[in-house]
Amino acid sequence: MASTVGISSDFPYVKIVSAESMIGLSESTKCAQIVKVFEDAYKSPLSIVILDDIERLLEFVAIGPRFSNLISQTLMVLLKRLPPQTHTSIVIAHSLNDMLMKKMYLVLEMAAKGEEGGEAEVVYSGKQTISISHFHECLQDAIRY
Repeated sequence: MASTVGISSDFPYVKIVSAESMIGLSESTKCAQIVKVFEDAYKSPLSIVILDDIERLLEFVAIGPRFSNLISQTLMVLLKRLPPQTHTSIVIAHSLNDMLMKKMYLVLEMAAKGEEGGEAEVVYSGKQTISISHFHECLQDAIRY
């Protein structure tokens, strides 16, 4: 579905980052490829980056739980970075993990309610935006628990 959105968007730059295309590569090489995709996306006035099956990209294993910290940190830095002012970039992350998706929904819901615990509807209706720093705090809380 994410790739269909990307392709039908007519954006000049659409790139899918998938674990399949990185089989056999070292962590640092994977990170370098991910960085290149984001840097190329920032050069285009309109871009979409699709992170396909994000658990596999992060090398996530539920037992433990374990994941690649290097890839995780790379993605967190890139996702925090804003594109140039005249450019628009959309990042779509795809996951097959129901629990992860539910947790992300809860993070978005908490972030939308704001630090004061207001109504999320004002964000969903487009009247307000989510504070990126509050979103990161919510995300860190979700990771801890």
